[in-house]
Amino acid sequence: MSEKFIGNAIEKFSDTVLRAAHSIVLNRTMAEDIYSDVYFELCKTINCSNYKFANDTHLKAWLIRVAINKAKNLKYSAVSRYSVELHENIAATTNTNTAEGIAQKLDVENALSQLNEKERAIVYLHYYEGYSFKDIAVMLLEPDSTIRSLVKRARDKLKGMLDDSRG
Repeated sequence: MSEKFIGNAIEKFSDTVLRAAHSIVLNRTMAEDIYSDVYFELCKTINCSNYKFANDTHLKAWLIRVAINKAKNLKYSAVSRYSVELHENIAATTNTNTAEGIAQKLDVENALSQLNEKERAIVYLHYYEGYSFKDIAVMLLEPDSTIRSLVKRARDKLKGMLDDSRG
């Protein structure tokens, strides 16, 4: 039962977990380590505590929350302060088959990397995962109004950065 459950969870939510981790640490290698830790935590949770997930939405939210927590822990550890990544390779929604598409992707990634950790997480959860502000507030243990303010602030920052880069 647990092997099939874990396999299904990986199949359905692996990209989500990886992107959630990456949105915090901004490093592909670290995000992959967090990804492994998240699924190890899931194995421990369902095997040791017999915890049951109500549905896929509950499982997805749990996985994202664990990924964000582990990413924050790793980001503030000594390991991340002395790590350097040579190349990032997370796909974006822009068409990277053209020079213009590649430039847009780099502009967006650069702008996102300049947001603070909480703003990046909220932007990821809202725009990439499609969560409502209310759902994000529950996941991040913040008031709904705080989430709305952070999204507006992040959007304004991104718009300013992207307008500046395009000149």
